[in-house]
Amino acid sequence: MSRSLAPFVLALASLGLLAPTAVAAEADPVREQVEQVMDDAHVPGAAVAVVPKEGRVRTWTLGEDGDGQPVSEDTPFLLGSVSKSFTAATVHDLVSQDRLRLEDRLGDLVPDHGIPDERADDITVEQLLTHTSGLTRADGLAHTDRFDTEPGAVARQVRDLADVSLARDPGGGYEYSDLNYLLLGAVVEEAGEAPFADQVQRVAGLAGTDLVATPAAASALPPGHRQVLGRAVAFDSPYDASGTPYGYLGADLEGTAAWARGQLGGARSPSEDVLREMHTGRVETGSGDEYGHGWRIGELDGEPIVEHTGATPGYFSHVLLLPESETAVVVLANSYSEARGTSLHAIAGDIARIEDGRSAQGASADPLLTWTPFVVVGVGVLGLLAALAVITSYGRRWPVVALVVAVPVVALALLVPGLVGYTSEQLRLWAPDLGWGLWGVAATWTLAAGTALVALVRRRSVDLVPDEGGLPRRDEHDHRLPAVQVGDLREH
Repeated sequence: MSRSLAPFVLALASLGLLAPTAVAAEADPVREQVEQVMDDAHVPGAAVAVVPKEGRVRTWTLGEDGDGQPVSEDTPFLLGSVSKSFTAATVHDLVSQDRLRLEDRLGDLVPDHGIPDERADDITVEQLLTHTSGLTRADGLAHTDRFDTEPGAVARQVRDLADVSLARDPGGGYEYSDLNYLLLGAVVEEAGEAPFADQVQRVAGLAGTDLVATPAAASALPPGHRQVLGRAVAFDSPYDASGTPYGYLGADLEGTAAWARGQLGGARSPSEDVLREMHTGRVETGSGDEYGHGWRIGELDGEPIVEHTGATPGYFSHVLLLPESETAVVVLANSYSEARGTSLHAIAGDIARIEDGRSAQGASADPLLTWTPFVVVGVGVLGLLAALAVITSYGRRWPVVALVVAVPVVALALLVPGLVGYTSEQLRLWAPDLGWGLWGVAATWTLAAGTALVALVRRRSVDLVPDEGGLPRRDEHDHRLPAVQVGDLREH
């Protein structure tokens, strides 16, 4: 090398412009973990944040939204049941204004609620917050996802509860039900003398969170994704204004991170007394954790946590607070299915482990829920084949077999949604492959049973009609030649 060029070459090398080999990018274990789960769970887009009580929030945005645009910190997601923490905070805001008390009774606060069970009047605000009102999960499912977008949606749905009854006396035990928080929405409207969306937006705004809380704001939501036979399919769900208290609030990553920081006691947080009230476990859930006011209280590897997950058709969210570490983890995803719910739920905990220098544990998809839709579709195809076999058969065996199999199969297909706690319509909304697959099973095996009955009736009527010689007529579909004719043919 010429001595005159040496300083120039050294300068280029120091700037990294003349490196003999490319320098490998620093590994990012958080991104790698999220990408792995996204790939396994068929999630097109996600946004993740690690939120300290004080200091810089670190964020990761991955994949695309339902419109094909890159996910950013400004991409809105529906929050599902994370909405309940906002509702609980709004209740406590009214308590702090002396406009509401936790011991107030539903019958006094919302006298025109539609529940005919007289015990419902004695349900307290505290019992609604902790899911100890006596209302059931099934009734909650029956009165959610109504997609009511007209003004007054919350109050209207609360008045439409004539088919609801309490499973136990108020305060008699825990049972998670969205109906509790729908009623809290009506309580907030009555006590605050303003629409729920306005009041929750004000409380969220104090924490620096801009919510999707109205049908007009929801128009900016990109489609989420549902799972159909293992593939993410875009689903532009209609908005449910009556569902804002329990599951239909939305926010972007920046706003959700601000909410998590406030719940840690950081900037723009409620008072310590309010946080203590919300984050104290009040009742055991039977799943190894406790429920407070809009939050679940449990442990992660021995460390206390406060968390809530949420899901709507097409979206998933998780806010995990670690009070001892003074850190929160936020996970937003634009795809959801029950089969992969455990995988999505594990992301936040694994990020917390990675941040603490430990290894991620992950979680597998539920194999039964994963493969059941494929089995159901296969049973539906067998129904079509059974109908075809009946039509093309010449004897009675296939019609009898098809009829014997069809009756229990159709009955089971019609009963399965109720057995798992859903109506057929709800199952098609949340798990379209399974819901429509069961409908297809019922349809194809009903067709097989119908063709079998027609075939048996026709063939019996043919057998009973005598021919001209007084003997029963041979089946008109039996085209086999008499033995003598066969012999004659052989001779020729």
